[in-house]
Amino acid sequence: MDGHFLLKGVAVIAAVASFYPDLKLRRNKESACPAIAVADAKERQEWRYFRRGIRALSVLTGLWLLGTALSLF
Repeated sequence: MDGHFLLKGVAVIAAVASFYPDLKLRRNKESACPAIAVADAKERQEWRYFRRGIRALSVLTGLWLLGTALSLF
């Protein structure tokens, strides 16, 4: 029976850990050099779909883990 509590605890911690990067606010620092700032903005624009996909996978994994933890109760 103690193994179930340990599994529940690990599942809840994993769910929280998977949601934390999505909830954390990030600030993009602007570069002092305008050319670098333009290049950074272009790079963020190019990688936006990849980052959204990773974020979606993270949210889905967190929801799955949370559902698994709740089903164990």
